[in-house]
Amino acid sequence: MARHQAACVARIRDRQGRICGAAFVLPDGFLMTCAHVVNTALGRSQDALDKPVDAEIEFDLPFSGRAATLRARLREWHPPLPYADLVASPVCDIAVLEIIDAAPALPAARMQEARVPGTGRAFHAWGFPDGYENGTPAHGVFSGLDGGGWLSVHASDGHGWFIEPGFSGAPVFDLVTTGVLGMVVACAPEPGRRAAFVLPTKTLLSAWPRLARPYKGLDSFGEDDEAFFFGRDAAVEQIREKIEMRPRVAVLGPSGAGKSSVVLAGLLPRLRTEGGWAAATFRPGQDSIAELAGGLVPLLAPDAATPLHRLEAKKRAADLLGHLPGLTDAVHEILTAAGANRLLLVADQFEQFITLCPRREDRQPFLDLLLAATSDPHGPVRCVLTLRADFLGKVLEHRDLADALQDGMINLGPMNDAELTDAIERPAGRLGVNFEPGVAETIR
Repeated sequence: MARHQAACVARIRDRQGRICGAAFVLPDGFLMTCAHVVNTALGRSQDALDKPVDAEIEFDLPFSGRAATLRARLREWHPPLPYADLVASPVCDIAVLEIIDAAPALPAARMQEARVPGTGRAFHAWGFPDGYENGTPAHGVFSGLDGGGWLSVHASDGHGWFIEPGFSGAPVFDLVTTGVLGMVVACAPEPGRRAAFVLPTKTLLSAWPRLARPYKGLDSFGEDDEAFFFGRDAAVEQIREKIEMRPRVAVLGPSGAGKSSVVLAGLLPRLRTEGGWAAATFRPGQDSIAELAGGLVPLLAPDAATPLHRLEAKKRAADLLGHLPGLTDAVHEILTAAGANRLLLVADQFEQFITLCPRREDRQPFLDLLLAATSDPHGPVRCVLTLRADFLGKVLEHRDLADALQDGMINLGPMNDAELTDAIERPAGRLGVNFEPGVAETIR
């Protein structure tokens, strides 16, 4: 993981300067860690339940390039509980502190999602085990959710560090997006297990709701934002029906209409809930075949947790796609590796097929590959592309693509009043917040 991605990771010390664990900077000047780390920093028993009064701790940010020691005061307290009590009280062992020292803007973590990461999803974390006070990385994959709401994780191979004492309170970063998927809470008690436990983001958001971003502003919603995506049920249903009938579907609309959001946060979660689908998302570019290969890596090599492993997997995917009908030949391997029987390719922001690769002859090999893979209307491969309407004419200059998209276009217009009301009110409802009568109507 690149150093800048760990810049938000904090190192917590006790009053004698000994390292107690990790933490991470939140937006708006707050810090999150485990309650048992705070207990240790204050010289208390790790499993003390009562909230410390007027508690302050010291921390620094060793990966940010800032050498200063800063202070933070305890604001929110969810005490550590015995493992047997987690089913009844899963929101536990979490502390939020307010940074009280004046400092330049600190690098803050970006919370990834409210949904539980799938089995095999790769991650990185940074911690401070004995003998490595400057920090060391660990990488691995998610194993699943236990009955108490903790995520089990394990090392993806037998090499390098894995999570052990000194990692408590560390953020767990998604390998691809670098967003935070959870916080390390415990390591396996048995030596040599190379396994640990993580509090998922959903639990962290319950402990500190202001972390949630139910409204995205000008940003698009991704698959991980499903919990806060509302107002486009009709469009999602229309796309879902269309991909049953057509192997290639284009979602068109003006810039800012929400094309990417409808597909990524609406369609993809629905297909995953139905089961049997694997999805690869990519954005065409100067070398669209390479971009597609990158999108296939999580399906071909779900345990590729290190950058080197991912690079090797991408090269393998590119080799599979490097000859016609490369993708067609690779489908069986992809579906077998993903445990699925249907494959959806999502070509997001398809206008980049034109803007980033202006020479028609350079675009054609990718187009040939994509059309060959989706040529069978009854086959296992489907493709959905999102496209700005003002680029439709340029795209349709490719006669083969124009023919392929006949009867496969869906026009996405502005939301109507009912859809806008859903988009305004229902994300807040997820967090237990209600609008007063008339507020939503005023906003829309």
